[in-house]
Amino acid sequence: MKGIIYYYSSTGNTKLAVNYLKNHIHNAEIVLCDIANDNIIECDSYDFVGFASFAEYLGPPTLMKRFIETLSLQNGKPAFVLNTYGRFTGPTQIEFAKQVDARGFKVVAGHSLIMPMNYPPMKRKGKHSTSEPSPKEMSNYDRFIAQIERSITQIEEGEDLKPLLRTFSLKKLVPSMARDKVKKDFGIQQIDQEKCVNCGNCARVCGYNAIEMNPNPVVNHQKCNGCWACYNTCPKKAINAKSFKGEYQYKGPSKELVDRMSK
Repeated sequence: MKGIIYYYSSTGNTKLAVNYLKNHIHNAEIVLCDIANDNIIECDSYDFVGFASFAEYLGPPTLMKRFIETLSLQNGKPAFVLNTYGRFTGPTQIEFAKQVDARGFKVVAGHSLIMPMNYPPMKRKGKHSTSEPSPKEMSNYDRFIAQIERSITQIEEGEDLKPLLRTFSLKKLVPSMARDKVKKDFGIQQIDQEKCVNCGNCARVCGYNAIEMNPNPVVNHQKCNGCWACYNTCPKKAINAKSFKGEYQYKGPSKELVDRMSK
């Protein structure tokens, strides 16, 4: 059995979670594809497909939604969704599942994994924890991975899998927020040329290709989605966003978290 996982990770949390999942699936060969940085691999030759991203305003990020819409229509190919989040996941999982289902995949499993907060406005309010995911959360994540392994076995044996969306049909969830609020809360970022060293990091981490080096960073604000990736990872804190000037950055998973999720 072969599977592919498409993922989007702006600060490294989701990438860490996906690598952990890959390393703990023992009954299938898993290939990872970073939709923001890798050459896209077609999923037609794979037996099942995974989709993983972070929660952005209680829904999947715009980049993942756009990517899913580019995939060829499927005829019930098994799939699962995984989202990471910093404090409140809301309807992210069900919206994610609906987007994947709309392309003809049969979503059979889903999970939401809490990770350290990487959203500066929430970090400034003190609404974050650096100790996530807790042992309980990791135990739940391990059960989700075991569920995927069982589904793989069922696929091999030709069993019909129950679609995940059926389990959500009667749930009332807080709706996701409008996509334009993402950019509005981020504001129009400014580059502090006195601090900027033209390292190009902001252009590399931007999944929306909104920053070009010419030779200084030039931002296309029409393309910018306000995801905070450039702000969070600027080594010189040279990017200002609305009322933020380098404070409360999230530069990626801590060494402790990496070590815990590498076991």
